[in-house]
Amino acid sequence: MIIMLSKVPYIETYRGFAGTSRVIFNCRLLKDQNHYANLEDSLWKNLRNIFRKVASREIPYGEIEISLNGSTYQARADNEGYVFIDAPTQIQFEPNAHWKEVTLNSKKHTFQCEYLVPSSKATYGIISDIDDTILVTDVHSPVRMIYNSLIKNPFQRQAFNGIKEFYKEKTVQGHNPVFYLSNSPWNLYQNIKQFLDIQMLPKGPILLRDYGMHFPTVPKAYSHHKENNIELLLEVYPDLSFVLIGDASQEDAIIYSHIKNKYPQRIKKILIREVSNPKNMAKIASNREVDMKSIHFFNTYEDLITLDL
Repeated sequence: MIIMLSKVPYIETYRGFAGTSRVIFNCRLLKDQNHYANLEDSLWKNLRNIFRKVASREIPYGEIEISLNGSTYQARADNEGYVFIDAPTQIQFEPNAHWKEVTLNSKKHTFQCEYLVPSSKATYGIISDIDDTILVTDVHSPVRMIYNSLIKNPFQRQAFNGIKEFYKEKTVQGHNPVFYLSNSPWNLYQNIKQFLDIQMLPKGPILLRDYGMHFPTVPKAYSHHKENNIELLLEVYPDLSFVLIGDASQEDAIIYSHIKNKYPQRIKKILIREVSNPKNMAKIASNREVDMKSIHFFNTYEDLITLDL
């Protein structure tokens, strides 16, 4: 339950995840609560809401109290209001994956942050890009990308056909965890979360970035955001191998190949959605760091239903 009063700092929480010995999550101290979209929102309201998210009013260097598994921690936000927590704990995985909550207190007002505890039956994890992998964004076309990202709200955005069925099949009734990884900023977290919920895709942590964040394990460098988060997940779940899913319109094939070369026994499959832009495909094929034989390219998610992972 969230208790809100005027002029009380609002803690925007982001889904985290836990291994057997550590819990990782983050949050942000804001002066205003972000607004969720509604189905009937107009174009003008969509623009206003996205502007409010992008122009968020953070609380720099604010302090919060964290209550986790009987222990209490004090934490201070950075200059952009972000708090990153990597706390020691002892967790026993159970047959069914479940979500637990950590309590965050700000000036005697309480907020809850969820974190995932995967199933002990998990045989692998899935790490998936979002833009043009799950969510139709058209990043290769600046005009269409801006229109999709700024004009449309989560109810109006489109997912790729067959993706819901694909995840239902490959998560094996929810036992295999899904982690969503994107270069989008944390300001768009609520929009992405709401979109995934609307599409009824598996509930999972959403790992975004911010130009100014200074995480101990997630450097702010744009080019290393995805790679460092994948390595973090490999570290937290040493007994899990992973399937990496992305698209050919960004750098996913190159980033995933780096990870595959560095951790050859931990990456089961690299799945890359082909795009209509031949320049992107040619760029991937000509890159010496990309082993084309280790990548499974696909056009539709219907093609992947029968693929053995």
